[in-house]
Amino acid sequence: MIERVDIADGLRREQLKCGNLPHEFLESHSDEIMIETYVTCGICRERHIIEAQLSAIIAEATSLTDFVKMVINHDSHIHSS
Repeated sequence: MIERVDIADGLRREQLKCGNLPHEFLESHSDEIMIETYVTCGICRERHIIEAQLSAIIAEATSLTDFVKMVINHDSHIHSS
């Protein structure tokens, strides 16, 4: 199991590598908000993984990579063209 704080820190590191967001911006957001951005649709802002599902994913994940893969595999949120 990976802890929420470790997931959030890993997500911040990945965002910093991409160079799209400044360090200060990423550090100003709580761990919960960092994780929430990965389970919420960027288009309609609908959360596509409920808290119980998110907790189960976090409990099963052993790394940040596991977490991201499980979120992607669990996401069935689709927008029509």
